[in-house]
Amino acid sequence: MNKHGLTKENLVATLPPALRTDPSVVALAEALGEVLAVRPAEIDRLRIYPAIDTLDEPLLDILARDFKVDWWDPEYSIAEKQRTLKGSWYVHKKLGTAGAVKRALGAIYPGSDAEPWFKYEGGMPYHFRLHINLTGEQLAQGKPANVIEKVRFYQSLRDHMDGIQYTISFPPAVLHIGGGTGVQAEVGVPAGTDAYDFQSILAIGGAISAAPSIGVPHGMSEYLFSEELHVGGVFSMREEFHVPEDVTEPPKTTILRTGGVCTMISNP
Repeated sequence: MNKHGLTKENLVATLPPALRTDPSVVALAEALGEVLAVRPAEIDRLRIYPAIDTLDEPLLDILARDFKVDWWDPEYSIAEKQRTLKGSWYVHKKLGTAGAVKRALGAIYPGSDAEPWFKYEGGMPYHFRLHINLTGEQLAQGKPANVIEKVRFYQSLRDHMDGIQYTISFPPAVLHIGGGTGVQAEVGVPAGTDAYDFQSILAIGGAISAAPSIGVPHGMSEYLFSEELHVGGVFSMREEFHVPEDVTEPPKTTILRTGGVCTMISNP
């Protein structure tokens, strides 16, 4: 049993001894105790400022009206409404200053700022310039204009806005590009070599065009061509073997493996 909580038992226990024997007084104390026992949860709702992040949207709209947040917009998201309401007390306290403009704008576009006239070239007294950060924002039509229109509620009446700069920052990104490639290989075969073994593996996820040209000198006795080609797209190939007239035609073996469309023209 909670000896110090607000319960009907504790309330009855506080009665003077003479009243504890009166059934009507005890019944009244118990009834009041039951009613008051459920009040602590309701009392917590009066602590508005610490609970802003947990309040529902209709209640936020009501509080904005009660606390005279004139720059409030019912179309704001619930997160923007929460930030706006939490900063409204500071804005009211600092009305007419750059700090108030920065806090109010920052509730809608975090990272925004109001730059006073003496911090930029060509600025004149009682002028300022806005820097609005749109990074990560999903812009609704007309929203920036509506936000700027509300600046007049918390800026100084003597100040004039020179302009607005919008900033969008993009995180580092990886760019993947797929396209076509063309390869032309020329292999010169010197004289006096008895055997050549050509082996190659090519794996490409796109379109490829290959045109190898191999010059064959006199006196060659043996050739072995072994090629493996793996292509994930469209393939076109042209091979030319230049063989002198006084050389016996060497044996040739060509293996072609493709995963797409293949066209081959061979001119020995």
